[in-house]
Amino acid sequence: MVREALKHEFLLDTLLSLAAFDMAVEAGGQTDAAEYYAGAALDYYDRAVRGFTALVGAETEENHLAMFGFVSNSLMLCFVVPRFRAAAADDDENAHASGPGRRTLGLVFDARPTLQAVTQRCWSWLQKSPVHLDAFLRQNLPYSELSTDVRQSMARLICVNDDYKSQRMASNAPETSPDLDHESYESAIMQLEGIFARDIDGTVKGTVITWTLLVDARFVANFTGSDPMALLIAMHWGVLVNDLGKLAWWASHAGSDLIAELSALLQSSAWASSPMWQESIAWTREKVGLPGIIR
Repeated sequence: MVREALKHEFLLDTLLSLAAFDMAVEAGGQTDAAEYYAGAALDYYDRAVRGFTALVGAETEENHLAMFGFVSNSLMLCFVVPRFRAAAADDDENAHASGPGRRTLGLVFDARPTLQAVTQRCWSWLQKSPVHLDAFLRQNLPYSELSTDVRQSMARLICVNDDYKSQRMASNAPETSPDLDHESYESAIMQLEGIFARDIDGTVKGTVITWTLLVDARFVANFTGSDPMALLIAMHWGVLVNDLGKLAWWASHAGSDLIAELSALLQSSAWASSPMWQESIAWTREKVGLPGIIR
């Protein structure tokens, strides 16, 4: 990665941005040092995005590792940038709707189409490169090693999704598409269970992030539109992000922030009053050290 960064300025700026953010986090609080490093990190980040964007669609065998390197590192930056770029939003009356946890997912989802397209165009080269993505994707996942706790939470999500579809179909709301949403949510849950299993293996750290690239466009649109079922599923992903935050500084607090924000949003939803929804919400909150149910 460093060798590629020395050849491609946009990737070097990406690594410098991560390093500066690390120093800002290490400095802590609202100190002058933290502000200085955060400002430098944001400048490097903006410059990296401009450099990368200029090359999108012009991927070659010579620059594919640098392009994929940006894709990988930019996902990490999506966890850090919201903390510093829009911290003031946490003080407004919509803090739970626009806090750092939800802004992180929003940033990833905004970048998703470009990142997916670049990865797809570079795929044939990546298969021959040191990255070995195809071997990683063929890995047998240890589903049998999932804890009873996790298996029950995934099974409960499936039941909640089935009930969500049934009740919406019974309401005959013309503007909704319960069947399509149900299919999208079921796929997202299955992908999430796979990420829980992959996390057990631990061969590659940070694979938790890949879930955001595996869910379909309908899920992304529903999450952006604050559909309750999409928010509930994302809360379960937040449990894995919280575990990642114990190992990676850039993901620190991201999982608990997301779960706190989304559970506060769901508090105003009529769906959240049902026992299964309450159990699901409580499970995610308790897994990250928050009180089980908000009354």
